[in-house]
Order: sequence, then structure tokens, then C-alpha cells
Amino acid sequence: IDRELEAAEFYRNMAKQAKRDATIAMFHDLEKMALIKAFEFSYELGWKTLKDYLNEAGFVVASPKETIRQAFQAQYIGNVEVWMDAIEKRNESSHAYEGEILDTTTNFIVNQFYPAAMKMYNDFKAKIKK
Repeated sequence: IDRELEAAEFYRNMAKQAKRDATIAMFHDLEKMALIKAFEFSYELGWKTLKDYLNEAGFVVASPKETIRQAFQAQYIGNVEVWMDAIEKRNESSHAYEGEILDTTTNFIVNQFYPAAMKMYNDFKAKIKK
């Protein structure tokens, strides 16, 4: 449980940092790149945290897609589409930092991923306290 609480708090802090970055009214390319880096880290930590919880519960999962599908079935996350889209955005963003990819990924992070990540954090925090 201590490891789970520590991971949850670390994840919350990363998500809060991403939210702070997301509140900037006008993003410049450098700020978008920083937000995307925070997203990449938060996404990786998020799916790996889900994987750890699923493994602890007796599920056998390995890949991000497999983990996210099983986490949805086990009701660890609510919006599987956002998490699946996050896989695609993560892969896209790790290869390009210009133009449309910056804009679409930034919009996705602010409007879809951040709310889903915070919901996951709050749900896990509630489960841990039980």
C-alpha cells in the first residue's frame, strides 16, 4: 500500500504540473513542447501504475493497450477512448515537435487527457483509502 500511495502522489504531482502548464493562455512552441514532455511522462506513469494494480489483482497484462483495456473492464478507468487516444498521441509526439502535431497534442492534453488523468488519480486515491 505504501508503494501505491507514493506512486499515486507522484502521479498527482505530475498531473498538477501538467495542469499548471495547461493554464497558460497562449502557448508558444517551446511551452507546447514542455507540456507534451510532461504528458509523455504522466502517460507512461499512468499506464504503468494501472499495470501494477492489475498485476496485483491477478490480471496478466504487458502492453499499454492490453493494460488500458483490462483497466477499463476492471473499472479502474472510465474513459477508455481517451486513454487509447493517449497511446496514439504519445507515439506521435515522441517523433515530431512542430506545427499541427504540437497544436493537436496540446489540445488533447488540456481538454481530454488531463481530466481523465485526474479522474484516475482521484479514483485510485479513494480505492487506496478503503
